[in-house]
Amino acid sequence: MTSSNTQMLMNMVEEKTGFGVSIVVDDSISTHSGMISASHARPMHLIQVNPKYEKYGDYLVAIQCAMLLVKWADPARIAEFAVRDEKAKSLIATFSGQAQEQGLSPLAANDYIKMTVSGLLQQLNSMPSQLICMDMITELCPGLEAIRKEYVSNELSELSRSFSKRIRQMTPKGIFDRNAAMNAAYAIKWSRISGSRSVLLPYRSMGFINKGTLLIDAYEENARKPDPDRHVDIVDSWAGILKMEDWYVWRFRKEEGNE
Repeated sequence: MTSSNTQMLMNMVEEKTGFGVSIVVDDSISTHSGMISASHARPMHLIQVNPKYEKYGDYLVAIQCAMLLVKWADPARIAEFAVRDEKAKSLIATFSGQAQEQGLSPLAANDYIKMTVSGLLQQLNSMPSQLICMDMITELCPGLEAIRKEYVSNELSELSRSFSKRIRQMTPKGIFDRNAAMNAAYAIKWSRISGSRSVLLPYRSMGFINKGTLLIDAYEENARKPDPDRHVDIVDSWAGILKMEDWYVWRFRKEEGNE
């Protein structure tokens, strides 16, 4: 993780936020990478890279740095995405019942639905900023293009595995369709950047291109807005399309930096 483009973004984060960036390879995370934003109580941004994806480390760190720049666009008003607890409990109860109808035991259904509902909410929060970051990296980090192409191609291949018959059968439609629509938006965005049409095939064949296009159109409309509100506006517009408006709330904190 020594790319000059990645280091440039790390420097931009420190200049913007007043906090430096620390990178760790962490096998405890389930995602490809993660980020814990700094605060005065924890005066360093922490970026975690899953060792399984360490060969893409430069790109993963760059993405997380770009996300910090989006999140900290105005350090005096940092948006925090918060799940509505009562709504989450209601969703888990409803979807767990549906999963049990597909043959899962009550305990297995509850555990699976907790994971998928949490993942869906995280996807709603993170994917819009990930698309903003893809545009940022296209503009600022030409040296990462080769590694980005390999990483995103592999990631889209992983995402398409969710169309397996078993996953479709055990996942309630209300979760599966929303997840697939957001994945379709991601594939459409990458297709526009890379010129690849093959990445769209799974979503076209399964009927998710139209909803994915609605999400991308909402992204493009709001992505032209100035910071700091565009990420919030994109998430809210996606939530409206996906009928998830009452699943979360925004909370705002002030963090003046380390100066």
